[in-house]
Amino acid sequence: MLRARTSNPPSSAKNVRSIHSDVGDNAYYVSMFLNYAFIDGPDKVDSIEGITRDTIQGFLTAYGLGMYGRGGAVRTSETIQKCISVVIRFLNELLDDPSLHLSFSRSDLFTEKYAWSSKNGLYLKEELAFDVFYDAEDHVTIRDMPPAVVQEMVTLAYKNAPDILMNLALGLCAGLRPSETCALSLDMITVEMSFQKLSGVIIDLEHTVPLREDGVDTGQVKKPRKAKVQPMFLPLFEALYTRYMGWRQAQEADPRYRPLCLDSRGQAMTYDTFRRRFKELLDEVAKNLAGSKDSSVQAFLANYRKFGCSCHTLRHIYSVNLVLAGYDVSALMNARGDKSPLSAQH
Repeated sequence: MLRARTSNPPSSAKNVRSIHSDVGDNAYYVSMFLNYAFIDGPDKVDSIEGITRDTIQGFLTAYGLGMYGRGGAVRTSETIQKCISVVIRFLNELLDDPSLHLSFSRSDLFTEKYAWSSKNGLYLKEELAFDVFYDAEDHVTIRDMPPAVVQEMVTLAYKNAPDILMNLALGLCAGLRPSETCALSLDMITVEMSFQKLSGVIIDLEHTVPLREDGVDTGQVKKPRKAKVQPMFLPLFEALYTRYMGWRQAQEADPRYRPLCLDSRGQAMTYDTFRRRFKELLDEVAKNLAGSKDSSVQAFLANYRKFGCSCHTLRHIYSVNLVLAGYDVSALMNARGDKSPLSAQH
């Protein structure tokens, strides 16, 4: 059976959120595009309505080739794709505004083609109507972290970065994705005690609640579920949880909202803030371990200096420990909250 539909936003902006949901990278990329259109591009415009397809394609190509933007450095393909995604999403919203008389149309940006999936059958999807050329550097995603680095990271966070201890604890001990740790309220975590010892932790990821007065989206749950801290991680989680909650009680938070993870201003921590704080923590770890004679530590530090390290590595460390403890694919999939067994197998 033919199922005709168009994806909105288009496939180039797959799995992205409203332009209004995050004022960080979204504002940066949109501002850069508007600076190009109004000031720096070869065909300057004097209003939004003057933007043409050539303006759009020119900016995306200039950014992709490193000819425009901060530093003009060669970027990773992930960074380029994110810029394209945000700018196209912004333009898509302009097209939906009936009060604007734009110089470009939907057909200037998007073309339709048939695709097939087992879920939707044969359907129509939108793709960019033009090619965007880019020059991207090779990027290696660092996941494996030697135990000595993990130990230093946890120790340093315990001492100097209590604001992200809860994010670390939920990643290392329950396998939550970084964005999921930022989507939790205090009411979504249940800590069970037995004989004054922590005996179980249940995390409710089956629903989301607003966490900030300004409406900023702090994080997303990929798979609604009930997660838990695996028994082997309870001692570590208890230490980090106790330290974090002691820090949290001293913060001035808006009583109308009950976010679990707070930033330095007492608001719900966003995923972007956690990523930045995680990088700051690992920079300090790298400085402290620079003189280590452990070859695995030096190999990690060399890769970290070159490629960085995603906060998703916390979930990877959790998964590796479960595999080493004998978890099979089914148990691992359940513990990680995977949608597909392929993720657990990998």
